[in-house]
Amino acid sequence: TRLAVRTLKGVMTAVVGESWSLTEVLPSIEWHAPRPIAKGKAEEIRQALKEEAQKPVIAIDPYGAGKELAAIGRLVLIADEIGEDDLAKQLRSRLADLLSPWLSGANVDPLRYDETFGGVVSANGIANPGADFGGGYYNDHHFHYGYMIYAAAVVCKGDHAWMTKWADAVLNLVRDIANPSDSDPLYPQMRHKDWFVGHSWASGLFPLASGRNQESVSEAINAWYAVSLFGVATSDARLRDLGRMLLATELRAALTYWQIDDE
Repeated sequence: TRLAVRTLKGVMTAVVGESWSLTEVLPSIEWHAPRPIAKGKAEEIRQALKEEAQKPVIAIDPYGAGKELAAIGRLVLIADEIGEDDLAKQLRSRLADLLSPWLSGANVDPLRYDETFGGVVSANGIANPGADFGGGYYNDHHFHYGYMIYAAAVVCKGDHAWMTKWADAVLNLVRDIANPSDSDPLYPQMRHKDWFVGHSWASGLFPLASGRNQESVSEAINAWYAVSLFGVATSDARLRDLGRMLLATELRAALTYWQIDDE
């Protein structure tokens, strides 16, 4: 139609139809960058990797701990890529030992299932809206759990026994933030994703004067990348492609709404 309205997101044009089909080019990136390590840098990277191998993990909240666990996961993948097999095995084992208490509820701030809104929340967060960055009231779940899912994917890549034991627990984190089903009795469908605009929303149950928000599109991208990697690690093609679709739309929305180019 000729009906068009100027909005903050650009000109919106009315379209008449019974269905809306989107076509996305899905990202192909998996564990490593598509380009090799620059010549002459491998030894420098190897030395830095060994210096970072004992990187401490001190945070007790899901967000802080998730970032620290994901950082170790990144070190594992670097070790894999440069052929430091013994160090990769050591780091992966350490990561598995650090991640398992979060999945079993044996850590200081254990994760719990909230029956009211159907989601995974921390004990501190559900008791105090201001704790854990509001995660108990559904703020930023894709940021928080994206890091943990990434770390779990890295462990699963090289530890089949750990994957067999903990994959179902990790899938609860996936379902909390990226559940594709509208008939799941435990989790809502796509808690954070806005398919109309392409990007996600981060704010949970907190009212905000300026409306919904997402202050960290990069962490949303990391979350969907992590979902895709977990699908790769567990040989689940549908989960892999779900993550790729979430990632593709988040990237396109980020380039459209977050980046300002010359045009």
